[in-house]
Amino acid sequence: MANKQGKMAGLINYRMRVTMNDGRQMVGQMLAFDKHMNLVLADTEEFRRVKRKANKTPAAPGAASTSAPLVESEEKRTLGLTIVRGAHIISLSVESPPPADPSARLGASAPGGMASTMAAGAGIARPAGRGMPVGLAGPAAGVGAPPAFGGFPGAPPFGRGAPPPGFGGFPPPGFPGGQGPPPGFAPPPRR
Repeated sequence: MANKQGKMAGLINYRMRVTMNDGRQMVGQMLAFDKHMNLVLADTEEFRRVKRKANKTPAAPGAASTSAPLVESEEKRTLGLTIVRGAHIISLSVESPPPADPSARLGASAPGGMASTMAAGAGIARPAGRGMPVGLAGPAAGVGAPPAFGGFPGAPPFGRGAPPPGFGGFPPPGFPGGQGPPPGFAPPPRR
């Protein structure tokens, strides 16, 4: 397995032709791959063979109509940056070596007259923006507490920590069961 990945790493930036299990072929510059042989291709073009009925002049009246012969043609579609799933790949072949100037693929300049050169990255995938940042002591402001102005537009205002109007103590009127807390639990202290 390590030998295969070493071979594939040597083909980074090469222009590759990828044959897929549905007959399509993708041609593009290979930017990346993984252990599942998923590929990232830049400037990708898709080629597929299509069979269509040939356009034939209408038959003379009274002549026996025959089915039109099928004509096979190749359609080309420009896709750009693509990710090709490794499970769909049948074969890979090299179309051409990488360009001598890596910025040649991007053009001489970007819109606005700025030179477009891409710096090489570290080549290591790292998670970004996952989980809670270290040191966050609780929910962000306003999360999990009722707003100070009321629960919804038109509701009477009430302060933070105070029960809404009409809900003086424990349990509030209409509390399921209408009784107090279960045995062994003391009601919360009144403020």
